[in-house]
Amino acid sequence: MVPGTKVTSTARAGATLNGSPLLCVPMSAPPSTSRRTFLFTDIESSTRMWDQYPDAMLDALDLHDQVLVQAVSDAGGDVIRHTGDGIIAVFRGAATAVRAALAAQRGLGQTEWPDVEPLRVRMGIHSGDVLLRGGEHHGWALNFTSRLHALAHGGQVVVSGAAMSEVGRDGLPGVEFIDLGLHHLRDVAEPIRVYGVTGVGVLEHFDGLRDTARRATSVPRPRTSFIGRAADVDRVAGELQRHQVVTITGIAGIAGIGKTRLSLEVASLLSETFTDGVVMTELTGVSPAQVGAALAKSLGVERRSLRSADESVVEWLRDKRVLLLLDSCEDASDAVRELVHAITLEAAGCKVLATSHEPLDVEGEQVSRLLPLDVGAGRSDAVELFFDRARGAGADFDDSAATLLLVQQICRSVDGLPLAIEIAASNAGSLALLDILDAVKAGELPGVTGSGTRRRSVVDALELAFGRLDPASRDAFVRCSVFAGSFDRAAFAAVAAPALDGAEVLTMLRSLVDRSLITSETRRDRTRFRLLEPVRAFAEHRCRPEELASARSAFLRHYCNVAERAGEELRGPDEAKWVSQIELDFDNLRAAHGRGLSVDGADVAVRIVAALWDFAFMRMRSEIFDWGEAAADRSDANHPLRAMVLGVTAMGYWLREQPAKAAAFAEESLRLERDTGATRSVPARMALMNSAEYGGMAVDVRALMAEVLDVTKDSASPYWQVNADVLRVLAYSFAGRPEQAQSMASAAMMTARRSENPSTIAWALFAKGMAVEPTDSEHAEALYEDGLERSRSVENGWIGAMCTTRLASLRRRHGGWADAMMLVRELFDTWGRAGHRSHLWSAVRQAALCLADAGDAEHAAMLHRATTLTELHAPQLPTEAQDDAACLERAKAAAAPGEWVRWEARGADLDQLAAVQMATARMELALRR
Repeated sequence: MVPGTKVTSTARAGATLNGSPLLCVPMSAPPSTSRRTFLFTDIESSTRMWDQYPDAMLDALDLHDQVLVQAVSDAGGDVIRHTGDGIIAVFRGAATAVRAALAAQRGLGQTEWPDVEPLRVRMGIHSGDVLLRGGEHHGWALNFTSRLHALAHGGQVVVSGAAMSEVGRDGLPGVEFIDLGLHHLRDVAEPIRVYGVTGVGVLEHFDGLRDTARRATSVPRPRTSFIGRAADVDRVAGELQRHQVVTITGIAGIAGIGKTRLSLEVASLLSETFTDGVVMTELTGVSPAQVGAALAKSLGVERRSLRSADESVVEWLRDKRVLLLLDSCEDASDAVRELVHAITLEAAGCKVLATSHEPLDVEGEQVSRLLPLDVGAGRSDAVELFFDRARGAGADFDDSAATLLLVQQICRSVDGLPLAIEIAASNAGSLALLDILDAVKAGELPGVTGSGTRRRSVVDALELAFGRLDPASRDAFVRCSVFAGSFDRAAFAAVAAPALDGAEVLTMLRSLVDRSLITSETRRDRTRFRLLEPVRAFAEHRCRPEELASARSAFLRHYCNVAERAGEELRGPDEAKWVSQIELDFDNLRAAHGRGLSVDGADVAVRIVAALWDFAFMRMRSEIFDWGEAAADRSDANHPLRAMVLGVTAMGYWLREQPAKAAAFAEESLRLERDTGATRSVPARMALMNSAEYGGMAVDVRALMAEVLDVTKDSASPYWQVNADVLRVLAYSFAGRPEQAQSMASAAMMTARRSENPSTIAWALFAKGMAVEPTDSEHAEALYEDGLERSRSVENGWIGAMCTTRLASLRRRHGGWADAMMLVRELFDTWGRAGHRSHLWSAVRQAALCLADAGDAEHAAMLHRATTLTELHAPQLPTEAQDDAACLERAKAAAAPGEWVRWEARGADLDQLAAVQMATARMELALRR
């Protein structure tokens, strides 16, 4: 970085706009930051049309430009760029941008297009902050809008949630907005809410987004087609629309009937009706005590302070419209029943689609019993499934009546059970149909026992498939039973096939997938593998004790290595990749920790916690702090990482606002360090320091800060060096020493840029914003927004929330109380998910100030009084404290004599939950006004 160069929101490595680099150049004058609304357009299928109408497209494009430029100008906007087949326009308000888009679509529809088919244009509208420099707009809001408009079909207009909030305030008669739910944008980590626009005379119907649009769900995408059961899909979908809880069951004692696959198909069919998404939680192997934690992980909800995981989930779901898929509930049916019952009472907008061997027995539950596939005359569903999977396995059939008869007999032999049909069909690539049928007659495929009792078809089909594997594949298959969730190819190689090379591993894995012994699916755009529960149980039962012990040992080694490598790589350039890796492997990491507690003095459990504590902190994953306490309790007293794990446990208690427990574990950690000479670490010191800062404990905070700085300052890692510098920046900033803060922030920024680590850069941007805020608030705002977008790109909730907090404060103090309110709503959701009480109180305080500026002095007084009575206070910048005090004084002066005191007295009775609910409700009213 050139000395003296200002850091702007466009100064990001590799950032582009439509393929063009966004460059950061030295500036002689400070930039200004403003909130603007952008309209992006482009022509659908323009490449094909240029190829098809090379001459006519020149004239057509001129007409296109005239219509769009006129519509933008008439609405008071400005076209700031032509992009070849579209425009970028800027407006001062979202309502005018929507008017311009509708006028443009109307004009395009009325245009006569000579010698070319009518041009269909897709449009996207988003509001955000940008940097104004030399009359040009720069910033992430432009990149965001370019990604948003790509969701639309030609002729459609889509609007982001941020722009929609502004339109809601301004009002737009004659226009309707259709909530299309949460969607993922390219290069944007968090899903955003998208709205479709309709208006009289133009776009009167909105037919959905492009196929490339990805709704925000956590449901795996099966890699095989869905065959049959159309009537079952319609029936269950109808039941789910009429009932809050629907449980799909099968025939008692028989697995593999297709409950899970049917639930995924129903969820896909109904996903558009659930504006907050569809979330699947696999409960196979999950203990009753961990049901709430498993669902919380799927939802991204952290356990609230002083609340169980179940209570935290229910609290977060109260105002959501989500479809919850709970798969394989039978192993923890009592715990699932209690949780689902609580959800039905507290979260009326949520629905539950469960799969289980038995009903959940919840009040109001609709039980939908699933029968085997029909194996009637002709090409029944069962026969179609066999043909599809057999051809996928390489079989080549004719369409003769003899072939159909053989397939019908095979399907009847497995009782029409989908999993058994798939397993039998997987052998059709190497066995003739008549050979498979002969195997049925010989008892190798399911039939009827001599006693007349029907045998379990899936087990019999598995026996046939298993028996046809070569010895090495058999060994690998049974070793896969130790996986607790989905796994990748590297895990399969390390745990199931350690003696094979890469090519041999891939060949074996494909063979097992082809035989339906292992299923493949797509999660987070990566291929994952897993064993269905009946298959896993079958494999485990056939795994010799010594082989099972070997596989479990390999499993522990592999996931310990994954955790330790991830812990290091998260601080490097590939942070996003490793965040995804941890999330995909989380079920197995949890299992490795749990199994590791009873092996080798809990060595693996301790190492996993020590490796992932920073991930847990930055991504607000409190479950890992629970792992820390369990590991500390079971570890050897002389384990070299025991002091670290005690510190991690302390940090968990601080985050849950239990300062006394946090201090006890932290002090034990520091004592163990002194007694054993263990390497000094950050968690215990941070926990003790923050417990003192937020909990009013008698601890020398400055001495602890000095120790934290001493631990990190000599690190060779830029990540830790920047963390140390940021702590210094915060200390200078809160002490009212902006010059020292800015100097240290500049050093942190230079180190962060060299790291190429998104979180490190985001943290440095946050610190730079804190440093310059007292003297250049517009620059600070741009820095916070840049930090927010970078943190979102790697799912760093902690830094993102820190940036959002500062943006809310700045925008309110600059007169934008409505913008600040929308950010405070985000903070309520973020801190509410994580259960961080101290930061929730800070958000309540921000809400009180926003309401004061909005003219709601009564509730501002109540909420502010509630925040002053808690011991949990976040520090403030001197200028911020002055502005906030002045805001409250203005509201107090506007109240009638004695009213402010009466309002404050009522606020003294508010607990945190009541305060958050009041703040949320009053802000919604203010925004609607």
